[in-house]
Amino acid sequence: MNKGDILYHREFKFFNGDASNKLLVILNTPPKIEVPYLVSKTTSNQQNKPQDPGCHLRESLFLIKANYDFFKKDTWLQFYDLYELDGRDLLKDKFNGLVELCGTLREQTINEVLNCIRKSEDVSDYHLKLIGQRGKN
Repeated sequence: MNKGDILYHREFKFFNGDASNKLLVILNTPPKIEVPYLVSKTTSNQQNKPQDPGCHLRESLFLIKANYDFFKKDTWLQFYDLYELDGRDLLKDKFNGLVELCGTLREQTINEVLNCIRKSEDVSDYHLKLIGQRGKN
């Protein structure tokens, strides 16, 4: 699994403890198993969200228009609360059928997403370190 890959997680656990089906976008390619995967949740709920494709720093969102990349509907990547996933747990969930790799963003798209995230004040220095400097993993 690499940056730009899109995962379908059947029992994704949110910060509040709830769990549900969720599409996630991987934002980094960890160099070793001890480094977590950083993922962004997605939503196709349009309510109160910007409609122009691309980076929306004020809202900490990135809009990918329907049928441009993988997504069939307009889809917003949410980076106001990024999630770290342990590589071992993620692999175990994949083998147990809870996680499936279902697509990959174009390289240009994932690079635009990462450059947007790098400009956000909502993203911690640690998470910025996980996604690396411009042009790097």
